[in-house]
Amino acid sequence: MAGLFEGSFVSEFQALSQLIRTEEEHVDTSNVSKPTPASIGPKELLNVKVPAPKARKDPKAIWDISEVGDWVEDDVDDGRAVPEYEFMYKQAVGSADVYLGMSGKDESSGSCEDLVMKISLPAVNTMAELDLEVKSSYIKLNATAYKLSVYLPHTVMEERGSAKWDATKKTLTVTLPIVREGELWSAGATQWRTQWRRGGGNPVIPSCAPTQMMYSAEASTTRCFIHPV
Repeated sequence: MAGLFEGSFVSEFQALSQLIRTEEEHVDTSNVSKPTPASIGPKELLNVKVPAPKARKDPKAIWDISEVGDWVEDDVDDGRAVPEYEFMYKQAVGSADVYLGMSGKDESSGSCEDLVMKISLPAVNTMAELDLEVKSSYIKLNATAYKLSVYLPHTVMEERGSAKWDATKKTLTVTLPIVREGELWSAGATQWRTQWRRGGGNPVIPSCAPTQMMYSAEASTTRCFIHPV
């Protein structure tokens, strides 16, 4: 009796094994993708914040952009034009310079005492439209039709400067003494503002030294040179 049960159990087990093996052989594995390196890890990407790359610094730059002063702001374009302008250098010379050249002065900007800036303003109708601000390192001009903010090529003595308006040529001429190395002059803490009064006349420069340049008694003439800046 026991042998009968054992034989029946063995035959059923063999039949079940054969059935499982047959089903595995008929499974279609052609559409099953094989594992790749990309299948390792979570299927959804993690929201990781990546820091922005730092801007490269120019090794030839004298100042870093964060060190440059913002006293001349980047004005938003409001439709006003930037006027044409040019820089010149003025030099005081005497008879010894003209005929003998004893002082050693030449035509370079290093031998000139004054920086002259000429600004062409053909659309200006009245002097009341002009508002000029001068500091030791830059000039700002505002008018009805123009706007100008420009750095100067040299440090200047703004308190001893002068400005002249030519109504015929519609040109503003600003003359500023140049600060040279070794000169005992503090040229960074003060500013002067020139404004024109309605009705014409020369510009009023409040709390400033006389606008006439203080040359030596020997000086008899001036020379002007145009240099690229």
